[in-house]
Amino acid sequence: MKVRPSVCAAIMNLFDLQIPFMRPLWRRYVLVGVCLGWSVVEFATGVPLWGCVFGAMGVYAVWQLFIAKWP
Repeated sequence: MKVRPSVCAAIMNLFDLQIPFMRPLWRRYVLVGVCLGWSVVEFATGVPLWGCVFGAMGVYAVWQLFIAKWP
């Protein structure tokens, strides 16, 4: 019988940015720039909810891609 990963572990894999696709530095900068740039656009157009969502995504990406240690 195969053991399936728990639902929590499967959900956490969705937020894992430390994958081989993100190894090149330019891709990491592009991802962070797009998230934080879109956050600025949302705040500038008067939609703070989406500005906070994309800002949080950008901050999380900075933490995952530049601060946390790669495996």
